[in-house]
Amino acid sequence: MHHAYLFAGPSGSGKREMARFLAQLANCESDGERPCGVCHQCHLIETGNHPDVSWIGPSEKSKKGHITIEQAQAVRTEISRIPVLGRRKVVTLDPADEMTQDAVNCLLKTFEEPPAYATLVLLVGDTANILPTVLSRCQVTRFKPAPRDVIAAWLIDQGADAEQAGHVARLSEGRPGEALRLLKDAEALAKRERTLVWLKAVALAPRTDALRLAEDLRMGTSDEGADVADSLRWAGSWFRDISAIQARCDRSLVVNADHLDTLEAASRSYTTTQALAAAAAILSARRYLAGNGNATLVTECLLMDLIPWGDS
Repeated sequence: MHHAYLFAGPSGSGKREMARFLAQLANCESDGERPCGVCHQCHLIETGNHPDVSWIGPSEKSKKGHITIEQAQAVRTEISRIPVLGRRKVVTLDPADEMTQDAVNCLLKTFEEPPAYATLVLLVGDTANILPTVLSRCQVTRFKPAPRDVIAAWLIDQGADAEQAGHVARLSEGRPGEALRLLKDAEALAKRERTLVWLKAVALAPRTDALRLAEDLRMGTSDEGADVADSLRWAGSWFRDISAIQARCDRSLVVNADHLDTLEAASRSYTTTQALAAAAAILSARRYLAGNGNATLVTECLLMDLIPWGDS
């Protein structure tokens, strides 16, 4: 087993499941196929109670949601100790691209000369924010979108009916974990519907309505930044669909196909340049919100890019 793995892909693409699978594979007690999923080691890992398998996420003390140097020092100490119960220590950093520079520097030596019994697993959305010195020491696996029919078949195995499975498989954009979340969370699908109604209003609004529409987006959220960011994910897929329609792509590529008539009408409200600029603005807004940006300022600036240009 390699001493360091880096799994890159969007949320819901299966990175966490693969990290857990890897830890079970390294420690499974079965004499047959591994991991068996039922032995004592596999069970402890599945329930998060294995003493040699650790999951490190952003510190509660970090206002910006970072993995701190104190956590990195604790990881280094933990890895220096031989396994207590299993054959191999496995430490997962999630998301590893949220480590502070000090935390990364603290772990560089561990990446270069790890103990023979230890493996580090880094989970990231993208490799762009990972230092080359870290990247070069990891075995990198990129999680690509899964085919819709594969996700739909898997959801049917989870108990979904065929219509449900096909619908959420399309909305998941190739991410099995996201598809399962949507299947189980009726409120997430309801939020999508509210967001699409809001986007229809945005396409028809003059720029003088920007502040009101920004407030409408934020209204009723319990955790402004997180909830707005969730709505903006749907908005991002909406403008991607508009761009696909404008480029005369196959309609099977449209994510929000259940709102195709509204999408085609909206595609006539934006030029191709405007649609692409809106998609870029949404991506920037999501990054600002992830960095604890002020939700009011972020959404008010965003609306100036989402309302079609030329209106007053």
